[in-house]
Amino acid sequence: MTGTEKKIMDAALKLFSEHGLKGTTIRDIAKIADVNPSAINYHFGSKENLYKDVIGEMGQVKLQATLNTLGDDVDAKNQNEFAQKLRIFTDELVKAFQDEPEVYNLILGEMNQGLPYAKEEFETLLPELVDRITKFIANGKKKGYVKKSVEPQLASFIFIGMLFYPYNYKELLKEFDLIDLEDKKNRSKYVKLSLNIFVDGILN
Repeated sequence: MTGTEKKIMDAALKLFSEHGLKGTTIRDIAKIADVNPSAINYHFGSKENLYKDVIGEMGQVKLQATLNTLGDDVDAKNQNEFAQKLRIFTDELVKAFQDEPEVYNLILGEMNQGLPYAKEEFETLLPELVDRITKFIANGKKKGYVKKSVEPQLASFIFIGMLFYPYNYKELLKEFDLIDLEDKKNRSKYVKLSLNIFVDGILN
């Protein structure tokens, strides 16, 4: 990636996460990136292509970093070590998609609006994430760290749901004075608590 492309993608991520695809113009991006608008078409072809590249690049980078922290459980000597690895992974996911919410807002917000680009990208990233968590839980189950009643693949989907879907209930949570998920600290606290409950629930 060239320096100009990185400047454009950084500016686009900021604007797309704040205003969405429809609410962002080529001129807006060019102004923030301090480039000529023609440079965006030259490097990316169109605003839609730039959008797809942004969510693909940023999503993959963040996801791969978190998957590297999970690894597998072959070196886990006991249940406590297994649980610790899962909790560290949980913390990294929260950091990647909650404390730094641009990609989170971009993908989930645009999916809710029915735009195909984020949906396609999310459906590419999700299986990789689910597959790794499923294998991790399945291995833990074989070693007796995880309850026999836990179905690994279903558990992994529940895990992902706890991470991503509070976004869909944020207005309801705020209306009942439970928690304001627009606040970064609250969002991180809510998701971390939910995922800790999940970890505690699957362990023997």
